[in-house]
Amino acid sequence: MAEPYPPIEPYEHGMLDVGDGNLVYWEVCGNPGGKPALVVHGGPGSGCGPSNRRYFDPERFRVVLFDQRGCGRSTPHASDPATDMTVNTTDHLIADMERLRENLGIERWLLYGGSWGSTLILAYAERYPQRVSQILVLGVTMTRRSEIDWLYRGVGRFFPEEWEQFRAGVPEAERDKDLVSAYAQLPATGANTSRAAVVHARTLEMLERIGVSKRLAGLGIQARQFSIRDGDRELVPVRFDRLPTEYPYTLMVPQNITEQVLLDRLEELGGRVHRPYVATGVSQTADGAEVALDSGDMIKAQYVVAADGMNSTIRDLAAEVIWGSRFRIHERVADQYRAGRVLLAGDAAHTHSPAGGQGMNLGLRDAVTLGDALSVALREGREDKLDEYAAGSRAEAMRVVALAHRLTRLATAPPAVRPLRNVALRLLAHVPAFRRRLAEQLSAIGHR
Repeated sequence: MAEPYPPIEPYEHGMLDVGDGNLVYWEVCGNPGGKPALVVHGGPGSGCGPSNRRYFDPERFRVVLFDQRGCGRSTPHASDPATDMTVNTTDHLIADMERLRENLGIERWLLYGGSWGSTLILAYAERYPQRVSQILVLGVTMTRRSEIDWLYRGVGRFFPEEWEQFRAGVPEAERDKDLVSAYAQLPATGANTSRAAVVHARTLEMLERIGVSKRLAGLGIQARQFSIRDGDRELVPVRFDRLPTEYPYTLMVPQNITEQVLLDRLEELGGRVHRPYVATGVSQTADGAEVALDSGDMIKAQYVVAADGMNSTIRDLAAEVIWGSRFRIHERVADQYRAGRVLLAGDAAHTHSPAGGQGMNLGLRDAVTLGDALSVALREGREDKLDEYAAGSRAEAMRVVALAHRLTRLATAPPAVRPLRNVALRLLAHVPAFRRRLAEQLSAIGHR
């Protein structure tokens, strides 16, 4: 089997507004003047990765990759309970592919993909045969029951050791039944299903305090500018390379890599993450707090941090901390970040639109700031830094949620309003102060 072509980085990338509140991540690598080739990933749900860029000769092909609606770096992700999956169908995905072709100005392209990707390729080719030059499929699947049974049971006769490891992952009573259903019923064990794709400059500055910024920057793509676009029309160019920071770019890196870097650093410092545990009760005393677990165990600590997501169990159990109502549904900020010994951070404290890639960044900045405040409280017995965290981080969240809301309103403007929106944005693009302010807000440099 021939070796894949050498690793290559994209020379262009972006987020395409495909409607219904969805932004689809895309990138292009290889020869800008080469033969267009579209790589359609499998899954569904996985997204494209660096290895997918190596299927074609970069001297001869203009290679286009994208993360399908709800997958990879596209937003919102299908794993978010708030995501509307009624607008994520095969027809929607076909339309997204065609919109991407138009956005990139491609007349006809070669289609390449396997597994679910092969199914989507064939469906697209049936709908738009005039736009397809060639088709290359592998691992063709129609997702029939016989194919599912073969994939998750039949191949065990050829790989018996691996098969036994796979079976061992579910309760013993389920191992001779439908393994796909058995795995689907397992409780979450901390595996990442979120797909935040960017780390902004201010976040990288703050992550220097725990010694991971340089390590993380070496694992991603440094995007020094990007554009607000409507299809193939650039409305506002946004430059990060002129920001007053050591990180004059937006770092494009999958969230699972970001989390692994943070986990590695925690373990280097002697820490451990224990999963899975479910909290069933929280109580406070004068000098600490207690968290009851579903296992029957009780954890005692001086402080409890609720960083368990939008549907935070700890926040709800604490009872004193409630959501604010300043924003529309899925755009909320907690009224207070501290209730005695319980503190909120991340999505437990704020939730908003994915526009601008702000969610994970705001959560990471919460974590660093709260970590510093807790260090002072534990070492010196002073709680004033905890109050500063609660007030300052909530104020920043209000600004971020408002920004994400404005960006979402712009991206999802009704068709009748879009021409006026585009004219206004193009006029504003000629104002240097507007472009600079937008870069500062997106990067959070303006929140220093």
